[in-house]
Amino acid sequence: MSKLSKILKWFMETSTWMKAIIWLAASQIVYLIMLLVTIPAIQNKADGMKILDLKASGYSQEYVISFLETIGKEGRDLYLTQQIPLDLIYPSLLAITGALFIALFSKKINSRLGVIMFIPIVGAIFDYLENSMVAVMLLSFPHITKPMVVSSSIFTVSKTFFDSVYLVLLVILFGIFLYKIVRGKNKREDRSTISS
Repeated sequence: MSKLSKILKWFMETSTWMKAIIWLAASQIVYLIMLLVTIPAIQNKADGMKILDLKASGYSQEYVISFLETIGKEGRDLYLTQQIPLDLIYPSLLAITGALFIALFSKKINSRLGVIMFIPIVGAIFDYLENSMVAVMLLSFPHITKPMVVSSSIFTVSKTFFDSVYLVLLVILFGIFLYKIVRGKNKREDRSTISS
């Protein structure tokens, strides 16, 4: 059995609603800290420019240099010592949360759909690659090379793509899951009405 098959089997066998809710709560706490504390603290120094993590369509060498110059040393230190550490926790939390919910929905709908759980995992891998390159650029400033920026930008775009696909599929699975529950309940009610 391959490692991917083992991961899939483990999530399908061990996922519970309680685990999924705990991981969801943990991921949302970290996300809210970034959204309400660290990202605004950096963007307050950015003169309206978005932080690199939020540039879904990517960024150029000129943008990166301009952004890092604009936020200044204090902003770069905030990015490196506060935002990046939190963003090293968040991708794993998000990927595990997604995998747990996808496993739970798939068990009800069709267990073969469990393979979708690899989409948030791939998204998390690209998020870690992005974080690594952003950290490299922060440490290298002002010597930002084009290969650094191109790599980081590709990772950011890829992360955004896989996370978006994952969220859309999760909503679809949730809709099918609810439909199956309602349909199953209606069938039971119909059977009880006929038997009475």
